[in-house]
Amino acid sequence: MKFLISTSGAAVFLALANAHAKPTETLLHVFAQASDATRLRSAVTPGTDGTIFGVAMFGGGGSDGKVFRLTPPAPGQTAWTETTLRTFIADANGAFPAGSLVLDEKGNLYGTTLGGNNNRGVAFELSPQT
Repeated sequence: MKFLISTSGAAVFLALANAHAKPTETLLHVFAQASDATRLRSAVTPGTDGTIFGVAMFGGGGSDGKVFRLTPPAPGQTAWTETTLRTFIADANGAFPAGSLVLDEKGNLYGTTLGGNNNRGVAFELSPQT
């Protein structure tokens, strides 16, 4: 079985494909409103524990994008939990995150933005909380 996690506008989907069956698509999460997250244009990154990481180009606290984590539902539940890991404002630390995140073996996330640092974009690292 193969799976693909994709984004569309303001929603995250999980598509399961089996060699002998038609692929199925499941809606995992819809962001509440435009100020929460929009323009999910990049593929999301699966974590090692079932979580999913991604970026929204717009939204978040500063409206200039955010990095988020989706945690699978607890047993007996159906809703995934969204956690904002980082919000961006148009400054030297970046704005408008774009592209997929990279997750290393220590749990660090790496990504890029289109804005910030004189509109040249920045590369960033987010370390897991200890």
